[in-house]
Order: sequence, then structure tokens, then C-alpha cells
Amino acid sequence: MRIFVGIPADEQFYRNSLTIRDPALAQLRWVKPENLHLTLVPPWEVAPDELNQLISQLEQIHTPNPFLAKFNQVELGPDPKHVRLIWARGSAPAELITLRNELARIIKYRPDRALIMHITLAKFPRPISGNTITFPSQQIHWNLPITNFAIFESK
Repeated sequence: MRIFVGIPADEQFYRNSLTIRDPALAQLRWVKPENLHLTLVPPWEVAPDELNQLISQLEQIHTPNPFLAKFNQVELGPDPKHVRLIWARGSAPAELITLRNELARIIKYRPDRALIMHITLAKFPRPISGNTITFPSQQIHWNLPITNFAIFESK
């Protein structure tokens, strides 16, 4: 089974995301509200019989007091030359980095890069050149209250 660890977006974040939808971008697949999330540990394979043990280990992690992840930009990503998605981005607060590091320690995941705090809002059916699409970056002020994390199944 393929799983990852993330933070589910709340209803307010979803409502905010509706404000940037552009009918001119009909080819996009907008992420369903129940699938909006901030990934902390990317997908990996776990045997179904190991899942309960993993859940028990992760339940031992103390989530810091509730804090806010602040998103300030909606833009094309992840690479302007090979666009695959539209995402909301911001700078990761220290509490989020601490949480990710603790998760990585338990799971034995070694991040190969810094955390890019983002939530994917929409995906293109295939990568496209950033020169062929008009979608201006937008300044936003969206907050995501973080109180817990979850295991998601990656399909």
C-alpha cells in the first residue's frame, strides 16, 4: 500500500481556493476538497500488516500547540519551464519543520531537500511549457490552522 503523511486542508482553505478558479483553464483538474492537503512526508510503500504498528508509532508524536501555516502566493509549479500544477505556497513555520523532522525520524525518512510548503490546488493533464499558459501569480493571505496530521493513501 502506498501512503504519505500530511495535514488535511480545512473547509475555509477550500473556500479560499475557489476564488482563484479561472474558467479559461478548463483543462485543469481541480483537487477535490477532501484531497486538499499539505504533504509532510512523501509517498512510500508500506506492507498492510505493518500499518497498525506505524499508526501506533505516529500516535506518540506530540503535535505542537495549534499554529498557523500562512500561504501568501498562488502560482504555477513546480517548475516554470515544465508546469504540472497550480499551488498555494508560503514559508514553513518552525513548528511545521519540527513536526516534519519528528515524523521523518519515526518513519526513517531522510528528506533530500528543504520542505516547500505548498498545497496543490489543480493539476494539468500533462506537463506544459510555462510559456504557453497565462496564469499570473497571485498574492493571497490564506491561513491553515494546524492541529494534527494524518496518513493518506496515495492512489
